[in-house]
Amino acid sequence: MRIRISLLLKKSKSKNSGKCPVYARCVMDGRRIELSTSILVDVDSWDKSRQEIAGNSQEIRILNNRLLKFVSGIYDIYNQLEASHDDFDVYTIKEKITGTSSKDYFIELFESVIESIEKKLGKGYSKGTLKHYRTSLTRLKDFVKEFYFRKDIEIKKVDYTFLNAFDIYLKSKHNIGTNTVWGYHRHVKKVLNDAVSRV
Repeated sequence: MRIRISLLLKKSKSKNSGKCPVYARCVMDGRRIELSTSILVDVDSWDKSRQEIAGNSQEIRILNNRLLKFVSGIYDIYNQLEASHDDFDVYTIKEKITGTSSKDYFIELFESVIESIEKKLGKGYSKGTLKHYRTSLTRLKDFVKEFYFRKDIEIKKVDYTFLNAFDIYLKSKHNIGTNTVWGYHRHVKKVLNDAVSRV
């Protein structure tokens, strides 16, 4: 289980000054996170192939050195986690760096529950159950994106209003019957219970 880290310029997050933030993209086991390095760069100054700021001034050398140290810090955390022999994923690394927990976000936690089910196939979970959970996740992702304009939502916001809106969304957009909708709600409840157990 290796990690791949690359530096990229996020033009979609450009500031009023015209500068864009540099992010570190970390990929492990097909899962990806992006971490802000807090460094802003002019678009024309970024060397995409070398993944660094072009130029040789003292200021640029300092910034490039900061980028190298940021990446090195990620590798250090990865190596520490691997040496511990405990189970971890790319989100664990994000938690260590940012001081936040991926379990605070619903979609991420739902994905981790599915991963857990995958490991328990034949030991209390069937392929059919796994398929149903994956379908629920797809519906939830589409719903959150369409109604909240984001990729994920904080668990504390998964309340009655959220569930009622999700219920209406399933019935109106996907023409799903009440019994099937309750199946989706059972999966949501399972994930929420998992969130409580991790506190």
